[in-house]
Amino acid sequence: MKEHVELEKAIVEKIDLDILITKYRPNASINEVDAEKIDNAHIDMSQGNEMFIVADITASQAQIKKSAEEYFIHKGKMIPYTKAIAIVTNHKSSIIEKLFSGNSKTLYPTKEFSSLDEAQKWFDSLRI
Repeated sequence: MKEHVELEKAIVEKIDLDILITKYRPNASINEVDAEKIDNAHIDMSQGNEMFIVADITASQAQIKKSAEEYFIHKGKMIPYTKAIAIVTNHKSSIIEKLFSGNSKTLYPTKEFSSLDEAQKWFDSLRI
């Protein structure tokens, strides 16, 4: 099993037994095709186990297009295996409201953080 997958617009790593992190590259514009590649990497690396996922969009100018958001929320193969998603961003605007608002409600807890450490603490609290 791979612990690290490099894609054109993102890097996916398994950083704990049940945590995957997707680090988006600077200036990456993630569309539905990219979302499918990221989702496939998540599926391969999880090996059918439930996982927490960190979406690290701290890279400058990284953006997730609406089509990619819709893929992750409604079409992704990883959906049934996702325990929670932490979005790590250095922007104070609420990216979660932009990404996961309206009709795009997720089936798993989703929360925004300014650091990976905060996200991991939240995951720890959900494991209880």
